[in-house]
Amino acid sequence: MIAYFSGTGNSHLVARMLRKLTGDDIASIPDLIKKGTTSLTSNRPFVIVCPIYAWKIPNYVEDFIDRTEFKGTDMIYFVTTCGGEAGFNCKYVENLCKRKGLDFMGEVDITMPDNYLIMDDPPKKDEARKMIEAIVPTVKETADHISKGEIINISPHGGMFRTYVVNPLFYKFNINCEGFSVSSACDGCGRCVSDCPTGCISMDRGKPKWSGDCIQCLSCINRCPTTAIEFKSKTKGKNRYVCPISDPDELL
Repeated sequence: MIAYFSGTGNSHLVARMLRKLTGDDIASIPDLIKKGTTSLTSNRPFVIVCPIYAWKIPNYVEDFIDRTEFKGTDMIYFVTTCGGEAGFNCKYVENLCKRKGLDFMGEVDITMPDNYLIMDDPPKKDEARKMIEAIVPTVKETADHISKGEIINISPHGGMFRTYVVNPLFYKFNINCEGFSVSSACDGCGRCVSDCPTGCISMDRGKPKWSGDCIQCLSCINRCPTTAIEFKSKTKGKNRYVCPISDPDELL
């Protein structure tokens, strides 16, 4: 069972590549949460595919794992997508698995185009495609390990301070709904509302309004068809990013 979370498509693509290579079932974590799912059952290893947010898996994904009962097998792998490095996340999720009584089988960190445009300017489409094409050997090797139930021995890359100290501070001072705005280019289509994984966007007099548990996946900004959404002045003039490859058959 492959359970994934993806804001702008990178992790979704990797999850579908793994499904094609392993033949495993696949499920969206936001969809599972919206359905009120409290348990997952699989006779094959569980695989969590998600991005890295500030040197750790998103709190959103960690909370899902904490709330969910995993049945059928104790084996679980993590496959993360990140624009830079994953810090000490490998050790962090190993401890998470111990807390849940799960058998941590390893983590693979896959470098994908960085799309946190509050801090960075995402690459343009052609450059992004080249980066994604380069991950194919790693994904194939990972799928082979998963299919065989083999442990993936990857040591943490360092960065314990970033994962355990900087990440909580980053969430405390940066992750919130304050700062989103919409320009007159907004046509009220509601795409941002349907795409938001936490349901923190609603329509108010034909325009989106943010409140509640934003996790800054930035799906709303990146997927807006009229480029109407900004976060303060930090995203103005920057490339919007949605994974340029939607079909794993283009790569496998």
